Order: sequence, then structure tokens, then C-alpha cells
Amino acid sequence: MQSYLKDGKTDYWNSWMQAQPGGSLSIMYQYSVDNRYLFDEFNGAPTPTMAQKQTTLDAMEQETFTKIIMNQASIDEFDKFVTSWKALGGDAITSEVNGG
Repeated sequence: MQSYLKDGKTDYWNSWMQAQPGGSLSIMYQYSVDNRYLFDEFNGAPTPTMAQKQTTLDAMEQETFTKIIMNQASIDEFDKFVTSWKALGGDAITSEVNGG
């Protein structure tokens, strides 16, 4: 496959990038062997607070992260975001999904 890509043929470049030595599949395999995956345990219906607040929390997250990435806000804004997220319903959602 590597010579295929070197010849200028790029039909399967995405498969090669995943399957090559050191590619994403080998990294994922090593994560599995090392038990380094952290799965999101919540897979139920939205909690009452999620139904009420999730849209606002998601919008705030997207805006904050985009500003940080675009260098329109300092990385310190992340800490402010976390504080606001928790106060605006994040703590309640966390408690609900953990059965509290």
C-alpha cells in the first residue's frame, strides 16, 4: 500500500493512514491492551435537567471552545466556563446521571 501512495495514487490514503504501522488502528489497539479507554457510562434518556439546560450548556461550550481555539479568548476562559457550566446545571446533570 505504501508504494501505491508513493506512486501518486491516493484512492485509499485514509485506509493506509489508519492501518499503517503507527497509524490510528495500532494506537487504538495499544490503548485497548493497556486498558486506557475511558467510556462514557451514561447511555440513558435525557435527565430532567438535561432536557431543560443541555442546549444552553452545549451552546456555551461551543462558543467558549471556539473562542479559545481561535485565540479570541485565553485558555483561562476554560476555568470560567467550567464554573459557569457547573452552576448553570452541569452539577445537577452529573448528579442525575450518577444516580444521585
